[in-house]
Amino acid sequence: MGGVDIGSMKIGSDMTKPFDLRFIEAMIPLQEGCIKMAQEGLSNAQHEEITIFATNTISSQ
Repeated sequence: MGGVDIGSMKIGSDMTKPFDLRFIEAMIPLQEGCIKMAQEGLSNAQHEEITIFATNTISSQ
């Protein structure tokens, strides 16, 4: 199983951009990383609870 890099969990400090835009820009890679991790969980999980969790994570993201 490979690792998943979700990058920095920081909101950008470029004050020329509105906070809401900086927030969304920071959240997109985080959510993409969540989906990738959940896909790995779905493919490799040995317990039904993890499979259910991964499925729900993918559908909610």
